[in-house]
Amino acid sequence: MKRYIERSPMHGKHSACLYSNMCLNRILRGHVTVGPRRTGTILANSDYSEVEGPKLVAYSFELLQAIREITDQPIRVAVISHYHADHIYGLQAFVDHAGVEQIIAQARTADYRDGDAISQGEDALRRLEQRRAVLFPWVDGNTRIVAATRTFESSYQFETGGVGFEIRHLGPAHASGDAVMLVGDYGVLFSGDLVYKGRIPYLDSPHTDVFKWLDGLEQIASAAPELRFLIPGHGEPSADIASSIAATRDYIRFLVNGLKPAVEDFKTFEEAYSEIDWSPYAEMPVFDASNRGNAFRVFLEPEAQSI
Repeated sequence: MKRYIERSPMHGKHSACLYSNMCLNRILRGHVTVGPRRTGTILANSDYSEVEGPKLVAYSFELLQAIREITDQPIRVAVISHYHADHIYGLQAFVDHAGVEQIIAQARTADYRDGDAISQGEDALRRLEQRRAVLFPWVDGNTRIVAATRTFESSYQFETGGVGFEIRHLGPAHASGDAVMLVGDYGVLFSGDLVYKGRIPYLDSPHTDVFKWLDGLEQIASAAPELRFLIPGHGEPSADIASSIAATRDYIRFLVNGLKPAVEDFKTFEEAYSEIDWSPYAEMPVFDASNRGNAFRVFLEPEAQSI
C-alpha cells in the first residue's frame, strides 16, 4: 500500500482530500489523492474526516493503514452520501478501530436502514443476509449496518481543522437520502451516486426518482464554475466537471425520452424496450447487468404519473 501513497506537500498545514480504498491509482498533487473504490477522506489539521464508508470491512482496514502512513491524527467524522451496501458496509471498521465519533447522513437514509412501507427490496437486513451468502468471507456474520449519529434534512454545515464542509440533500434521486458534500476551500465536490463516470448508473431501486435526479444534476452543474474536482460515486474523479455530469444526465434523459412516449401510447415494456436503439450505451460497463432494470424503473415512473 505504501508505494501507492504520496504525502501531500500541504500535510500538517492545510487540508488534503484523499479518495481511495483498496489501492490508490492517481495523485493530484497538493490536495486530492484519488482511487477506484468511491471512498473519500479529508485531512484537516487536527481532525481526520472520512467521506463514504468503503464497501467491505477488509477494504476499510487497508484504507485505515493508508491513512496511518499519512497521519496519526484521530478520525472523528464520517459523512455518508447515502445508505446503500456498496457505500456503508465498511463503515464499522472506522467505528470499531478508529474511534469515529460522528456519522452524518441525511434523515431519509432511515428508509434503507430500517425499511418502510414501500421499501420492497431495500430492506437492509434482508439484503445483508443475501450478501453474507454471496460475498462470504468478505461479508459475514460479523458485518453489521452502522446507523448515523447525526442526521439533517436539507443541508448541514460543519468545520474541522479550519476547513468548512457543506452537505446538501439532493434526493430522492438514486436513493432517498442522496447527499453531496462541497469542500469549498478546495473546490471539491463529492457527488455520491448522483454522478457515475465511465459506466452505466444504477436506477433500479424503489426509491429512485429520475426526474429529481435530473434536477439534482442541474444543481451540481450550476456549481461547476466554482469546482476544481468532482468525485463521483462510481468512476474516476475528474477536473472536467461538465462531462462528468453529462455522462449520467444524458443516459437518464435517453431512457426518459425513449420510454415515456411508449407509455403514452399504451405500449408494453417489452415493446418499448425492443424498439429502442441501445447502441450508444451497449458497450459501456455493466450495461448487460443494469440497463434493462434501469429501463423498467423509468418505464414505471411516467406510467405512475399518467394514472
